[in-house]
Amino acid sequence: MPLLVEINRAEYEKLIKSGELSRDELATKLYTSRQSLGRWERSNGIKPYRKRAIRESFTMDVETYLELSEEGLTHEEKAKRLYISPATLSRWKKKNGITDYRSPEEYKALRNQGYRDYQIAQRWGITKNGLYRWKRAYNLVGYQP
Repeated sequence: MPLLVEINRAEYEKLIKSGELSRDELATKLYTSRQSLGRWERSNGIKPYRKRAIRESFTMDVETYLELSEEGLTHEEKAKRLYISPATLSRWKKKNGITDYRSPEEYKALRNQGYRDYQIAQRWGITKNGLYRWKRAYNLVGYQP
C-alpha cells in the first residue's frame, strides 16, 4: 500500500464524502486496488462509504422527463429510452426532487382496464409492496372494479 500511509483518516473521508473522487479513482490515485483500499478502511475502523453517483455523462432536464411520463412509459421503459439503468433514473429523480404521485382515480382506471396490481406496480416503477402501502394510504386495499 504505497500511498495509503500518507493519507490520514480525515483527508480520506473528506475526499470520499465530498464526491471529489470515487473509491475507484482514489485507489488509482494511491496506486492501489479498490480491494486494498477496503482492507485499509476496515483496519482503520472506517465504514465503507458506498454512495452511488449518477453516471456523470447522464444529463437530462426535468421537462424531458415529464414528456416521457406523459407518454405513459413505465419506469423501466423510460430508463431504456434514455440508455441508462432504472437505478440511475431513480437516483436522478431523487436528486432532482421528482416524485411520481399517482391518484386513486388513475389506479381505479387501470384496474377497470383489466390491469392487475403487479402490472400497475411495474407500470409505475414501484414494487408490489410499495403499491400495497400506497393502496393502504388511500384505503384501496381490496378494491375490485
